[in-house]
Amino acid sequence: MTRPRRSAGSLWCWWFAVVPALAVAQASPRPVPVGVESCARLLPPKVSISAGPWAYAHLWSLLQKQGYVLRAVRIRRINVYNLARPGENLWYTRLVDFLHIKTRTSTVRVLLFLHAGQAVRARTVYENERFLRSLGFLRNAVVVPVDCHQRKVTARVITYDAWTLKLDVKFGRVGGSNETRYKLVDTNFLGFGKTIGIGRATTLERSETIYEYKDPALLGSRWQGQFFYDQLSDGARRIVDVGRPFLRDTTPVAWNFAELDQQENLQIYDHGALADLVPWDEKSLTASYGRLYAARGSTFDRLFLVARVEDDTYGVPTAVDQPALDATIPQPDRREHGLGLGWQSYQDRFASFENIRYIGRVEDYDLGWNMSARLLFDPTFLGSSATGWAGRFAASDGWRVGSHGLLLGHFTLVGQSLDGRLENGVLRTDLTLYEQTWPFQTLVLHGAYAGEVHPFPENFLYLGGANGLRGYPNFFRIGTQRWITTVEDRIVTPIVLLHTFEIGFVAYADAGAVRRLSPGGWSRIFADVGGGLRLGNLRGAYGEVLYFTLAWPLVRTPNVPSHQFVVGDQVRF
Repeated sequence: MTRPRRSAGSLWCWWFAVVPALAVAQASPRPVPVGVESCARLLPPKVSISAGPWAYAHLWSLLQKQGYVLRAVRIRRINVYNLARPGENLWYTRLVDFLHIKTRTSTVRVLLFLHAGQAVRARTVYENERFLRSLGFLRNAVVVPVDCHQRKVTARVITYDAWTLKLDVKFGRVGGSNETRYKLVDTNFLGFGKTIGIGRATTLERSETIYEYKDPALLGSRWQGQFFYDQLSDGARRIVDVGRPFLRDTTPVAWNFAELDQQENLQIYDHGALADLVPWDEKSLTASYGRLYAARGSTFDRLFLVARVEDDTYGVPTAVDQPALDATIPQPDRREHGLGLGWQSYQDRFASFENIRYIGRVEDYDLGWNMSARLLFDPTFLGSSATGWAGRFAASDGWRVGSHGLLLGHFTLVGQSLDGRLENGVLRTDLTLYEQTWPFQTLVLHGAYAGEVHPFPENFLYLGGANGLRGYPNFFRIGTQRWITTVEDRIVTPIVLLHTFEIGFVAYADAGAVRRLSPGGWSRIFADVGGGLRLGNLRGAYGEVLYFTLAWPLVRTPNVPSHQFVVGDQVRF
């Protein structure tokens, strides 16, 4: 598995006071699990057992080439803390492990793609690792080959539990405003892998009371379900989503049924202040059926049939604190009832990394393309308010840059034609470069552009604290085009507090501009600099990274404070 080279050096002069002290501490090698030795002997000389794009990749690939079959699949579950590890068996770690209900073996078993008697397929092993890691109640999962004899091998699935029963506290302060969420939630209820939660949230726009249930294996099957109800201070939101997804590259068929029913006030901001309230009622029902129709090596193609019913109703805008923007807000009610086709083509070229976005977590990124498209026809005879087309195209890719760099790119284009007029045309694209040349350090360069043509009111673009410009108030500028760039220098130290929080630092600079709604034209370029702490939460199911930073605006304008205190646990890139 690819490991980041943690850092020394810096972009900021004051960084030199911190980094030299870190250069002497090196990550200790990870112990090789017992039982792997008999399999490791099969590797050619000088080939590391842990080498490859993911854990034990070369070894599993070699077993596949030599025709090995799975003798058995064993499951080893490690609690929140590993009390067998030297120095980790302490009173508070024992207390946490005692209170935590460990994931049941039966829960892990039903989520496996591996079974005794199967021929070894390295791709299937890695797919299963990635799927298990994607579940919120596990911090990590690895599949280890052990006891290789007579062309048979035992797969040992090792899972690492996260602390899941908690008062889930998500918080943030950016742009001079606070966001908080207090939710009593368990993402691994009684060890069964189900999520049950109830909570209260205050966002930048409203307060909410939240109820949710998620199940990654409904009734022990490959079907998944999400049921969500949110009582808003200005309405309500209900989401029901049930489906059998493409869990594997070779899954032949997928189904999905989703319902959304929400009422809320769209809040339109200008210069950081609330300008308009627009009542909005949205109801939608979508059903899709997908089928794998081609598999060529690591490339897979799928086709979809889609049916949807969506009704959007807008009320009369109400001016609030600023001069109203009513003239710029289109408010036609819409009924879009139609049928369509979808297509996806992607390459499974995943690799595993660490300390890219998070701290101390295995992160999987696809270094191949992923392209998808959807085209829907909404005729009036099916109940649409106007005959039209709606389309969406998305693409992403990943590339290695040199020996220590990772470049990720995304592109999305959506729009629809209503009686021959383009509506809600949206283009979004971004590139993010992660460079890990030095030990303990990740340098990040991020750039993003978004542009809109006749957008729906819920899709206006903003520039400000919550939208990539951390030294400025939220909703600082509104527009129909926006570009943002960010440079970050992320330091991860070997210092771990209470066997739970790994200490890191960050320094950053942001810049951006918008094409304004009124009077039109591009705004001036705004920029800020900032820095502070990044803490990696190594044990919890939430808040993988906590940050506490200060940001200073470099371009001063009226009503912009001299600095912003930016805290939270939401990572954008």
